Amino acid sequence: MRIRPINKGDVSAIIELVNDNLVSRDSNTLSGLLEYSPNSVDWWMDKLVNNKFSYLIEDEESIAGFLSAYDLKFLKKHDFKGDEIISYLLKNHSKNNFVYCDLIVIKKEFRKKGFAKNLLISFLDDVEDIIVYGAIAHKPWKNELSIKTISRFEFKLIEEIIIKENLIFGIYKKGV
Repeated sequence: MRIRPINKGDVSAIIELVNDNLVSRDSNTLSGLLEYSPNSVDWWMDKLVNNKFSYLIEDEESIAGFLSAYDLKFLKKHDFKGDEIISYLLKNHSKNNFVYCDLIVIKKEFRKKGFAKNLLISFLDDVEDIIVYGAIAHKPWKNELSIKTISRFEFKLIEEIIIKENLIFGIYKKGV
């Protein structure tokens, strides 16, 4: 298992990984990424490449998953228009520096084998003294696997927000 920064050559595999993990809002699957409008390759390049909080995890032969997060400076500098969670965090929590952990995606065959845990350890080591926020789907279904994973790292639910189409996300916080 190896963790490294994301580079340009990884972006198409990451987009495929994201698409493979999208889950319909009316599905009875309780983990995955809630379906949303796809982003362009340029959007992914802008958000992942040269971002000090984007990590790729590999096994010996292939990409197993990734984590993407953004610090306050990155969020203010890049275009996240239309992202209601980021807009909410910028409006309500930007008095102090923070990092927003946006995505942790692990291929199905690598789940429950320590890959997400190791990504989180690397990320949290890099943001040791900074507040970290994350958002997890609570409605139409609650992503219990993600909640269980981040709870092991002392993330606490601080509030729920309603975004478009009556989706509810729990906002989780670690740190001061």
